[in-house]
Amino acid sequence: NSIYSGKNLKLTSQHSFWLNDVVCGGNETRLEDCGHSTWGQSNCSSAGEVGVKCEPSVRLIGNNGNSDGRLEVLHDGIWKNVCGDKFDKVDAQVVCRQLGFLDPQRLDSVDIYVTGNKSWIINNGDYWLDELGCQGYESWIEDCSQSVWGQTNCSSDGVVGVKCEQTVRLIGEPERAGGRLEVRHDGIWKNVCDDNFDKNAAQVVCRQLGLLNTYRPQEVDIYSVGNNTWLVNNGSYWLDEVNCRGNESRLEDCGHKGWGETDCYVTEAVGVKCADIEMRVRLHKDHFISNLVELYYNGEWRGVCAQEYTEEFGMVVCYYLGYNESVLPQLMPPMVSRRPLLPIVFNCSGNEQRPIDCPQYNRSENCIIRMRMRVRCILKLNWI
Repeated sequence: NSIYSGKNLKLTSQHSFWLNDVVCGGNETRLEDCGHSTWGQSNCSSAGEVGVKCEPSVRLIGNNGNSDGRLEVLHDGIWKNVCGDKFDKVDAQVVCRQLGFLDPQRLDSVDIYVTGNKSWIINNGDYWLDELGCQGYESWIEDCSQSVWGQTNCSSDGVVGVKCEQTVRLIGEPERAGGRLEVRHDGIWKNVCDDNFDKNAAQVVCRQLGLLNTYRPQEVDIYSVGNNTWLVNNGSYWLDEVNCRGNESRLEDCGHKGWGETDCYVTEAVGVKCADIEMRVRLHKDHFISNLVELYYNGEWRGVCAQEYTEEFGMVVCYYLGYNESVLPQLMPPMVSRRPLLPIVFNCSGNEQRPIDCPQYNRSENCIIRMRMRVRCILKLNWI
């Protein structure tokens, strides 16, 4: 993670500040819990804004969501594999803790596997880490004893996979981003009652699953599943009267009547629909090259082929990232791609709010010049 001064940012700002002299211990749940001067009282200039960049340093990709898959670690701006040599469940527990998927009461719930040459792997044979030596209490695998970064003797099929236990799931619909909500407690999956369950709670569920569009959290939806034919519903519930603020990391952290204390009928199970997570968009920085357009596709982030895109697509990207109609997209010089690019082309008019709203077609061949698209979102006022 990193911070930087607002004097280098092209942000929409009225030069107003809520907080000044913020002092955090680092273990607070919310920024508001940190020490600070009185709300709205500050002596900051317009260049005194602060920016924060959050970036995960481990990820699980290629299998079943972001809690199960091949393990990769980020170092020097590049994602590479972790070798399976001497990698054990203690190491996996640190990975799951770092990703927010470790249940402290069920440390044995994590699993590991050497992924070998399974067909779902996109493996370039490069490794950052080998022979990790975690004790199990570390917060990051970077804190574990290890060999020197990049010095390994692993073969291309020696990558390791990690499976972390998930405590909420959505089942019953073809896509994993929607379905009847179930929660796991004492090793058993049961329903959640729809009584007082609202969009705040749905946002928590989608965040916990890694399926919350942080730019458009209002796009989550809830529904009472009733007796829909796709349900396998035994009428048992773990939670009732769930009361979430919306900023919790897990559904279990929200208020509720108590585990198993419900008065719900068999038809009161709640369903949740997360936003179109498979078409998330971000502007990414890769090895000191910033503003790379990436879309989340089939469980991983893919770059966009620069030769096929225009300012109209850039406009939609900027809309999706929270900018309004007063923004002008600036296409930047592309960069060479080291990974497969998105196989889909979006033929946008510039009026769409999301890339998924644009007409789409598959590329008939690979991106010829293998150059990744870059875009900068700039307010029109900056062009006067």
